[in-house]
Amino acid sequence: MDQTYAAGAGTTGATRTIIALFDDSQRADRAVEELVASGVARSAIERHQQQAAPTRAANTNTDDESWWESLKRLFLPDDDAHTYREGVRRGGTLVVAHIADAVNDRAIDVLETCGAVDIDERSGAWRQEGWTPTASRTQAGTTAATRAAAQPAESTDRTAEARIPLTKEELRIGKREVGQGRVRVRAYTVERPVSETVALRHETVEIERRPATGPAPADAFKEKSVEVRETREEPVVSKVASVDEEVVVKKDVHTDQQTVSDKVRETKVDIEDTRKPNRPA
Repeated sequence: MDQTYAAGAGTTGATRTIIALFDDSQRADRAVEELVASGVARSAIERHQQQAAPTRAANTNTDDESWWESLKRLFLPDDDAHTYREGVRRGGTLVVAHIADAVNDRAIDVLETCGAVDIDERSGAWRQEGWTPTASRTQAGTTAATRAAAQPAESTDRTAEARIPLTKEELRIGKREVGQGRVRVRAYTVERPVSETVALRHETVEIERRPATGPAPADAFKEKSVEVRETREEPVVSKVASVDEEVVVKKDVHTDQQTVSDKVRETKVDIEDTRKPNRPA
């Protein structure tokens, strides 16, 4: 997919550069708009694709060499640079975004959603077809100046100097951030049935007629009315929410020391002198 390269590490407000390759310009345009909508400044986004043949001058290389050289200054490995260049040569569109650390994850999600190419998978497929990381540079052609520089230094003037530059490579170690998966915690609500037994009281009114003896009371023929109410209890349900436990999601950052070994080249000179020493007569 997309690759992230650190820029300005060790400084306040560090930024990162995200590089993503898309198979067509429509997806790249959508990714640019989505990045802008997510808070990335439009001026911080670059879009690069191979120009159509009629718009190029006859002696102009298909790639913007200065633009590709600027990518290398981001500690972009040579193999990655050649892979991206090959993707553009095959009709792809490259989107480069310079973003703040705070929006790094959101920007990567945007590029994935918009269909960014898995660059490692694509590079593997091209290699199976016979492509090599240096093929992009070879297919682009060499300029006359490059061809001239490749010729051995010969001089027809005996008084001229022949210079052999002694070149030495230095190992420079950069860093890039690659994804190792993610952890996503989602909180949602479910319902479960519960039941409890409660004792409910209810009243009943009973009317009983039974025989009685004795003299009638003085108000025996006075109209009387007795009213007795029945009551009963019914359950009243209420709910109280309380916190039993909590889930804490946090990210720890660890720094590991890793030794990187490689080989660097330098030019050595062997001098063979077959001249005869001058002897006095």
